[in-house]
Parts: sequence; structure tokens; C-alpha cells
Amino acid sequence: MYKKEGRCYDLCPLNTFLDLSKKQCEQQCPLYFFADNNTKECLKCQKNCLLCVSKNSCIRCEFGFFYDQEKGECFSLSLQIDYCINDSKYLNLQNFQCIPCSKNCRKCNIFRCLECQGELGEFLIDNNTGTCVQCASLVANCAKCRTDFLCLICQESFIIDLNTGNCQEGCIQGKYMDKKRGKCEYCPLECIQCELLETNLICILCIEGYFSNENNKCKKCSDNCEKCSSQEKCERCLDLYFLLEERCIKECPKGFFGNNESRECLKCNPNCAECANINECQTCIQGFFLDINDKFCSLCNPECQECVLQASNCTICAFFMYLFQVDQNTVKCVDSCLPTQFADEKRRCIECPFSCNQCISSNKCTSCKQGFYFQNDNGQFIGICLKCNSRCRRCENQNTKECIACNDGEYSSGSSCQKCDSQCKNCIGKNPDQCTACTQGFYVRLIYQNAGFCEKCYDLCYMCISGGENACTKCIFGYFLFEGFCFKKCINGLIENTQTRQCECQQVLIQIYKQIYIYIYIYIQKQIYMHIYNIFYFTYIFIQQIFYYIYRIVQNVFFQIKINKFYVYNAKIRIFIKIIIIVLNNVLQIKLQILKIVYVCYNVKIISFFIPN
Repeated sequence: MYKKEGRCYDLCPLNTFLDLSKKQCEQQCPLYFFADNNTKECLKCQKNCLLCVSKNSCIRCEFGFFYDQEKGECFSLSLQIDYCINDSKYLNLQNFQCIPCSKNCRKCNIFRCLECQGELGEFLIDNNTGTCVQCASLVANCAKCRTDFLCLICQESFIIDLNTGNCQEGCIQGKYMDKKRGKCEYCPLECIQCELLETNLICILCIEGYFSNENNKCKKCSDNCEKCSSQEKCERCLDLYFLLEERCIKECPKGFFGNNESRECLKCNPNCAECANINECQTCIQGFFLDINDKFCSLCNPECQECVLQASNCTICAFFMYLFQVDQNTVKCVDSCLPTQFADEKRRCIECPFSCNQCISSNKCTSCKQGFYFQNDNGQFIGICLKCNSRCRRCENQNTKECIACNDGEYSSGSSCQKCDSQCKNCIGKNPDQCTACTQGFYVRLIYQNAGFCEKCYDLCYMCISGGENACTKCIFGYFLFEGFCFKKCINGLIENTQTRQCECQQVLIQIYKQIYIYIYIYIQKQIYMHIYNIFYFTYIFIQQIFYYIYRIVQNVFFQIKINKFYVYNAKIRIFIKIIIIVLNNVLQIKLQILKIVYVCYNVKIISFFIPN
């Protein structure tokens, strides 16, 4: 059943047709459909047909398509254009037919040729006619032309004149003119440019890797050489090889580095022994060390022949100096090694073997340590020290009976060593009065010329030369030694050295000078008479007089004034000195120590009382 104007029909009425998409009877079919009188239906036109009267009769095609009457189909306009072009034709827009291009034309339009056939440059488009003309007809003897109508490639036996662009008789590179045959022949394979002189073919230019010899023949360069002027003179190397002194080598020697661009061995920085490039040293020449941060070689200290990491860290010292190991981390160059060391071939100070006192190598002693003797090899000196018998301090061989000296605490009795008295460190006999050295805290009180009893030192002495309090050579723990005395605390002005346990001089006299000068200056400011100021003008006069007076006080000698003219001056300075003495007494404890400091630390001499002229 079909609908029309609100009524249903089994078949559409006369002059109407069934529109299947709407299920309705229509008087006119829509676009892309045609009315079929037999079926009374709207049937679809052929592909790409917009309006048709039957399946095979299209009146109008879709946009971009045209109707080919011969084939009775709608074809794509763009495809037709491509089809025409590929067939060396162009499309006639009136009838959409492909029209052949002009002769020798590959692509064209209705007006002119767009691209000529043949190889590039063989034909050119004549701008006047729009047709393709052969190059040779435009430029004589030319096989291929450029777009500006100049010759690109000449015909056989002709070459381009670079000045005019025309073809003249001659041959291309790699060929030569055989005038008898009137044509170009190939040069030898190793020759780029050659010439026939009468019957002799000479090579003018060789290919890379060859050179022209004295007979104008191309000969191969040396191995790994890319370009050369002779067998011995290479100018450029092959890849992975480097040029040095006109030869090609695989690796550059020390002092040079390989430049991959120029393929040359270039010299390192003058201070580099080896380098990766001009700015990066790897090792340094003698006398320089490598800075690991900037890869630059810096100068070692003058005393170093070689050094590492820093200028002062010598590994080999300069000539006539020796490398001495100060501690595990420190070395220095010295003028000579210690007596117990020898210098090896690198001038390093090496400790002698344990048995050697002195040596010249690691296996040759020049003197033995105490308790060792030289080995006798059939009367030959071989420089080896062997250990004495345990009871001997010195010996000539291992036989106990031949001890030359005994160990500490023993003495030689005939052919054997006997123990000393318990208080003796060393002795000449077994008796207590035969000691030559005592144990700590005792000293030798001589009875004989070189021996005596061991007597106790002063309580504060650890070691001494006699029993007096000022005879100490070393103090007990907690005390400091100064001029034979032991002090709990060093005298003011002396420095306590905790290593040596001694009071040491440092700036002592200068401190006293300052104290004296300050007091004298204050005293001068209070004087009434100008001449007193003049007398006190020179500081060194004050110092001399003050120490002279102190010295006299210590000696308990009354100060006498013999010249009345300077009585006032002397009397006043005497008063002043008394004040200084009081001050110094408070600081230094005893008068005697003042003089000792002056004598010991500065070697000052006491002079006579100064009287101006």
C-alpha cells in the first residue's frame, strides 16, 4: 500500500511514481533518481550522476565530474586531467577530451608546453612558440642546455668554454683528445686529467692517493696516505691515521695529539708530555705537575725535579738534593740524607737495614749498630752486620769471649761481662764506688778520675749533675727546667715548652725594657729641671744604668757616688730604680733571676756606670 494525498494505493496512480525512501507516490523523482515507467518507481541513477533519464543516460554529473558520451559514464575531472597529463595530453574543457601536446612535449596546457621530454636539458621550451626545441639547434655542439639557453653538457669531443659558455673542441675530465681518430679516449684509471703528446700519453692530474712522478705517470702514495706530492711526502692521511713529518701513523707519539678534522699530529702545550688536545694535558714534562681540575701543567717548586698533585709534593728532587720522608704524608728535599740512611738511584733517602749504623745500599753496611759485628767472608768485606752474643754490646764475632763492650748495667771482667751494682747504670767494676753513670734521679759523685758513688739528686730533679737545687738537667713531671732550677711555673716572661719541659726565652728583655721605659718616662714628666730631661733622652742609657744598679744590689754592694756634679741626677735615678726593683721583685720573685734572664737570653754584659762628657 502506498500513500498519496492521504489515500492508500496498491499501485501509484497514473503519472506518479513511488519514492521508496518516503514510501509515497510522487509526480517527480528526486535528484540522483529517474522515473521508470515500467515499475512506476524512482530508480537510482548511475554513480556520480546528479540528473538522468535512465540508468545509462545521464543528463548532468555531480560537481567535479564530467559525462563521457562515448563511455556513457561520469568521470572525475581531476582524474581526467591527470590522465591527460600522463599521456602527454591536455584536457579540452569544452568537450572534456584529452588533446595531444606538441612534439617532444611531456606536459602542456591549451596554450603552451610546460615540460619537455627527454633528459633534463636535452630539449628547451621556446618562449615565443611555447613548443620544445632540441638544445643542439640553439647552442652548437651542445647535448644538454641550462634554462638560460647556455650549454650544460657538450656533445662528444666537445667541452664548455667557461668564459663564453659555448662548446669548443676538447674532452671532459678523465678523457683526452686523440686527434688521429678525432675523438676523446679515456685516461688511465688513476689519472683525472691527461694529454697525448705525439705518441706519449702524460698524466697532468692524478686521482687522490696517487701522485705524478718525474715521467708524468701516476704512482700510488705510501700506505694510509690519501694525498701526496711524492712517495715520501704525504699531505693528507686516510681516516683513522694522522700526519706527522709527512708520514701517516696510527697513533701520535708523546708530546702530540691526533686532530680528527685535519688528520694531523699536533704538538701539545709545551709543558705537557701527553695530551688529549691543546687544552687538556694528561701527563706533564719533568719539573711540572698535572692540576687534576683544569688539566693544566703547573711548575714544581725549584727544589723538585718532579712532583705530583701540588708544587711542593716532590717525587724526585733537583740535582744534588735528596728526597726525605718527614712523615707518612710529608716529604721534602734536603741537602743530604740522615747518617742512618742511604740515597737510592732516584736520590730518595732510604733507611739502612736494622743492623747497620751507616750504609751505602740496602745490603751493604759501612758500620754496624751496637750489638752487631761485620761478617768476615774469608777476609773479604761484604758489608753485612750480624748480631753479637746477647751479653755483648760490641763484639768482633759471635764468640762471647771476644766482647769488646758490655751492655748497660754490666762491665767487662776479663773475657766476660758482669753485672754492676744496682744503683749503677754503667760501671767499671762491681763495687758501688765504681759507677760511671747512674740511673734516673741519681748522679755520679766522683771518687776516682772517671767513677764514683751514685747519690740522689735534688727532690725536684729527674736527672742532675750534682746534688744542688740548681744542678738539674731534667725536672720531675709537673716542673719546668731553667738554668739548672726546676720551677712549678716558669718565671714571668719565659715560655713553658710542654714538649721539652723547659722554660724558654722569648721577648723577655723587650718586656723588661718596656716596663723600665714607661716608669722612667713618667718620672721625667715630673721633673722641674730641663737638664734632667736631656740626660734621660737616650733610652739605652737608662737600660745600662738600671741593670748595673740591679747587679750591685744583688751583690749587696753599697752604691757610691763619686762625682758631685751629677749627684742630683744619680740620687733621683737611684730613687726611681728602687721603685723598678720593687716592681720587678713582685713579678720575678728573686733578684738573681733578673740577671740570669738577661745573661742567658740576650747575652747582655754589665757595663760601668755611665757618665756623660
